[in-house]
Amino acid sequence: MLVIVFSFFMFFAVFFSSMAFVVKLRPTPVLGAAAPALACFIALETVLFNILSLFSLVNRETVLGSHLFLLVLWGSWLRRNDKYFLFRLVKRLSNVSKLLRSQTSIIVLAPIFILLCYQAFMCPPNTWDSMTYHMGRVAHWIHFQSVEYFPTNINRQNEMGPGAEYLILFLQLLVSGDYLANFVQLFSYVVLASSVFYLLKVCRVSGKLITPIVLVTLTTPMLLFQAVTTQNDLVCSVMVLAIIIASIRLLRGEARNIGLKDYFLLGLCLASGFLVKPTSLIVAFPFVFFGIFLQIFQLTASPQRKKTFIGALILVAVIAVVAGPDLWRKVQYSNPRPEVYPLFSGWNAERLSNPLTITGQHLSWPVVTQKVLRQIGYTRDLGYVANVFHPHQDFIGNPVQLLTMAFVFLLTLLSFPFVFFRMKERIALFCVSISPLISWLLFGLIVRNQPWISRLQLPLFILLPCSSVLLSSLLKNNKKTFYLFRTVFSVVAVFSLMFSFTAVARNKSRSLPLSNFFQGIESREDRYYSSPALKKEHDLIIKMSDRLQCRQVGLLSFGDTCDYPLTWRLMRQGTEVRHINSQYEDKWSCIMYQAEDRPIPLKGERWLQVRKSRIWYRNLEYEFNHDDDVNKRSEERLDLSRVIAQHSVKVSQIDGGISIQVVGEDPYLLLPSFVHTYHQSAVLQLIVTSPLKSAVQLFYLIDNEKRYSQQHSIIRGVQQGRNKLYFFLPVERLKGQIRLDFGLSNEEYILHSAELKPIR
Repeated sequence: MLVIVFSFFMFFAVFFSSMAFVVKLRPTPVLGAAAPALACFIALETVLFNILSLFSLVNRETVLGSHLFLLVLWGSWLRRNDKYFLFRLVKRLSNVSKLLRSQTSIIVLAPIFILLCYQAFMCPPNTWDSMTYHMGRVAHWIHFQSVEYFPTNINRQNEMGPGAEYLILFLQLLVSGDYLANFVQLFSYVVLASSVFYLLKVCRVSGKLITPIVLVTLTTPMLLFQAVTTQNDLVCSVMVLAIIIASIRLLRGEARNIGLKDYFLLGLCLASGFLVKPTSLIVAFPFVFFGIFLQIFQLTASPQRKKTFIGALILVAVIAVVAGPDLWRKVQYSNPRPEVYPLFSGWNAERLSNPLTITGQHLSWPVVTQKVLRQIGYTRDLGYVANVFHPHQDFIGNPVQLLTMAFVFLLTLLSFPFVFFRMKERIALFCVSISPLISWLLFGLIVRNQPWISRLQLPLFILLPCSSVLLSSLLKNNKKTFYLFRTVFSVVAVFSLMFSFTAVARNKSRSLPLSNFFQGIESREDRYYSSPALKKEHDLIIKMSDRLQCRQVGLLSFGDTCDYPLTWRLMRQGTEVRHINSQYEDKWSCIMYQAEDRPIPLKGERWLQVRKSRIWYRNLEYEFNHDDDVNKRSEERLDLSRVIAQHSVKVSQIDGGISIQVVGEDPYLLLPSFVHTYHQSAVLQLIVTSPLKSAVQLFYLIDNEKRYSQQHSIIRGVQQGRNKLYFFLPVERLKGQIRLDFGLSNEEYILHSAELKPIR
């Protein structure tokens, strides 16, 4: 518990330091600094992890030490240059907290937020995407101590944006577990709420409209479902708001007040948005475009031209530093993603109609809507309309929000003539109001329709407040119309609240049995799995790994599969897990998990099956005795005359081997060193004669280990008489000499031979 509390402290310390950085960089209200602060947090972790990865130092000690160093450095600089800055910031945070607590929308949302907290902290990551790549990649990063691309059969573990997972990695390293994995998106929900308030106030939306608009936005079903997962769509939504807030001066006509620091901040937000999910740039693009379009003359005017040019260079440089390493990896190794259309081809009728097609998963009455569309000549299928009411974090639709946005867009377009009456004042509001619609169109032209399109569209729905700013300005002087508009929005907000609360309570992956409140919650390991059969299989792998003392488990799959929590559970017991590219060429693993139905070579010879399952373990006797006719394997017979007696043993040369006389407790000796080869693994055969039934334990050191430990040891039972013992050794990582312990005291063993053969 203390570790979790400390991890919370570190997370908030870094976040509030990022917020102080944003406020110091560009004075802004605390509400508006939250989203850019999260973007800066992601940018910091990205740069830090990329630097540490160069030296394979992404581990708990270096990450904690580097963050503490940066916090002390930043705090010292602030104390020297502005002694009372942090006190002023804390006071402003306190005032904001009081303001939010007094807001009706926050009070109404409190029960839902409590429910979300319960789901986030009680339920482990167990969604499909979490188990295939979000959490799977975090586990492998921790194992390799690097965020570089690693060998995997799940391409998404490398190719998808890593920004949100860097925050999960930060917490997972500090906690040494995934207890706070869901917290990143839950915290993003809070940041999003504060950013929505800020945008509504900056756009001068009437205070009487803020409550219903906030309620409709923050009760978006997909938003609530994402708040308790390790997926990244909610963080992506916050990045969209961060980009809009960072460029808000353009939209407000304050181009002359834009300084180089603004370009620096915008560069950080754009880079973080790309790292989290590139769709954030698609959604935010119209806002930045209209901002530049409205201020193009001021930005290129003689006094401002030089600053604009230098600012653009700074923006590009920041993006290159923060997002450059990941972009370079994508250019080198990644392939085009099937989820998006090719940029310069495929512009057919299906693609051009996709912006309308992707509304299908949010339609309350899809059959009626399809009939109406056919009557006006639209005959294409609207897609995955059956999922709109499916309470699942990948599928649930946002029907209330879609209808609301469509209604607001229609009124905004009909109100366009009124913009000309106060062109200078209202054109920016019109651009802000129409930008979500353009974002929707761009999104549909770039991202294909797919079963989980509702989740990918989440950043579009959080733009609902932006779509209302022009109507709020036009209606504020017409009390009757304004009152009617507010009443309609309030009714919609209440309905959305009821719909969303019911949906959250029925979340399939976050089910809440009533018995939990009185009889306790089922174990965390049980809640990882929605399939009892999968849990049983994973438990068997872990059991076999422990029984065979196998510390190298290979995953055999050729696509998405449940990498997590198996990888993490094995790592916790000291077992290394890697993806196998070819079951025919694998020379690394001693246990192979056949995650997909693929042929296993030499079944019953090289690989032995465990209980008719998809788990196979290497037959060490076969590996040692089998010779490839094409490539005769190299072998090494250890010189037993160089055996070193270390403790409670006496060694003497005899015909056919060496005699090992045990004379005390904890007897052990060291085998002679062998010549290291380029092979990954090898089999060591010991031929031992024992006077009685006993056991022999072999210890080995890997990497930078200095002491022998039970984690890297193998126990083999020996029968009375002559025994052939086989040990699987990771020879590519072995350091030092192999230690051999004997179980019985005051007995004599005979070691006839020690022979090592690499696995080929």
